[in-house]
Amino acid sequence: MQQRITDLERALRMQIMLPRKVAKLRRRGLGLTGSWAPMNSHRMQKELQLLNQWLYPQSSDGEYCQQCPPEYYSLELKDWFQRSTRTPLNLEQPQTFNEKTQWLKLHDSTNLKTKLADKFLVREWVKEKIGPQYLTPLIGVYDKAEDIPFDILPQAFVVKATHGSGMNLIVTDKQIFDWQGAQQRINSWMKRNHAFEHGFELHYAPIVPRILVEAYLESGPGAPEDRKKPPYTMDDYKVWCFGGKAHFIQFATGHVTAFYNTKWEKQDFAYGPVRQTVSISSVGRGRGCLR
Repeated sequence: MQQRITDLERALRMQIMLPRKVAKLRRRGLGLTGSWAPMNSHRMQKELQLLNQWLYPQSSDGEYCQQCPPEYYSLELKDWFQRSTRTPLNLEQPQTFNEKTQWLKLHDSTNLKTKLADKFLVREWVKEKIGPQYLTPLIGVYDKAEDIPFDILPQAFVVKATHGSGMNLIVTDKQIFDWQGAQQRINSWMKRNHAFEHGFELHYAPIVPRILVEAYLESGPGAPEDRKKPPYTMDDYKVWCFGGKAHFIQFATGHVTAFYNTKWEKQDFAYGPVRQTVSISSVGRGRGCLR
């Protein structure tokens, strides 16, 4: 609360509010007075964002970034990176893997990246490259939640949006599943633009928002018994390639992740700010994934 008050006082002292924002504040009975000039400075607008989020918590950082002019993307990406990693971002002469990845987000959003990020279109790419046997069975693709034939769906299934990350519903028993509430949540996904939610991943911007319903996958043979109970986690392997060759394997199960080299030796770096530990026995079933 003290931090919110500090942000409010900071914005008020700078007198950066737009007239429409002042009108909202007065309607809320805050009784603000003073001379408020329109903003011309992007940095001043950033201060207004702090105030707006304090007054209207539903206003997201993604909505703000989506309204930014493209010439300010670099500046906003630096701010996002600083908040996320607590380190400054060098976009002018990127040196680290993190910095080069951020540079690519702004300057290398190709059609292929868009296709691979689209959870529907990527299926055709996978089919052409390695065959349809590696695809999760698709039940249907829809434009809105009301189009999904819930009554004829199998007992267990997965719903996911095509145009972003973290927009998933895992249904293990539709008899006790709140489908009405799920419809509202799914339709809210369709209004989101993932390109601006996590530091300008601009290759997501052209993706047409759609809804996939896929088969529910159980944990594989040999998985610990606790993985067959909620939250129904599965082992996940991501192979990181550089120059067309595999160098690292990211192993994840539930909310735990770790990196290994191609000899399955644990690496001293992490995905995100916190290092997590996974025992080598947990990743044994993935040893054949690099064949």
